[in-house]
Amino acid sequence: MIAPKSWAVFVARVILGLIFLMAGIWKVFTLGVVEHARNLFAEAYAATFLPAWSLWLTGVAVPFVEMAGGAMMVAGWKRLAAAVGLGAVLILVTFGHLLAEPLYAFHTHVVPRAILLVVVLAMFDDDALSVDGWLSRRGGGLSTTSALTLFVLATTATPLAAQSGDPAAAPTIDERMLSALRLRGIVPALMSGRIADIAVDPTNRSIWYVATSSSNVWKTENRGTTWTPIFDDYPAMGGLWAPGGDRGLFKTTDGGENWTPVLEIPASLSPVPRRGRRYAHDLQARGGFASYRYNRRGVGRACGH
Repeated sequence: MIAPKSWAVFVARVILGLIFLMAGIWKVFTLGVVEHARNLFAEAYAATFLPAWSLWLTGVAVPFVEMAGGAMMVAGWKRLAAAVGLGAVLILVTFGHLLAEPLYAFHTHVVPRAILLVVVLAMFDDDALSVDGWLSRRGGGLSTTSALTLFVLATTATPLAAQSGDPAAAPTIDERMLSALRLRGIVPALMSGRIADIAVDPTNRSIWYVATSSSNVWKTENRGTTWTPIFDDYPAMGGLWAPGGDRGLFKTTDGGENWTPVLEIPASLSPVPRRGRRYAHDLQARGGFASYRYNRRGVGRACGH
């Protein structure tokens, strides 16, 4: 199931891309880049301080940037590069209009495009319907968070070495260093700080579910940037093996909006021995089903989804 945020950023991205794509196509194939540069740049700003060569160069380049950036934005491929190029065009257009007419009302031309561009960048990681998102899910690209992490590592290595005063001490980033980066718990070792399990949506890698030892479940739709508790209505502590009317195994089919009990442990039953709990956990991890065992009461198994 595609999240509403994914649809929202998809609509904004396609509209933005079509605006620039169609403008670029018209300027290249109908008006012509030479006429575009002459009429809208060289002659229009001949009386300004801008050199003539820069006006011609910009007038020829802008239509191609609009056409290529618009096509990339529609497809959702190399979105960041496309956004940088189209953003540069918007800044250039704004500067040009204000240079010729300081009170130019650019709200009809620049503002709508700028708003769409901001939406695309602000919801960058939520765009599951883009080519970039598809490549990321297949392992063909870095997420924004991973790219920023590598960028920070690369840019901080040289300044740290310079501070030491020894050029030979400059740290280098190699595969061995990066291989040591693993997910690890950094929260206090309290009940509420222990993570019991993590599940990632196989159809949308931006959606994660994290179960804590305090019996709550947290959900993120943006790879951990923000989190929402989705199991607050079930405050009981304890796992599948703990007796009590509000404990047991629960099932959701709508991403955590609603939960249905599929296995309840009566309070009259004694707690399952630790050995039985371990057995149930191992079976669940290997076979995709949950098993539970009680002292003097046999072995139970729940199959299905």
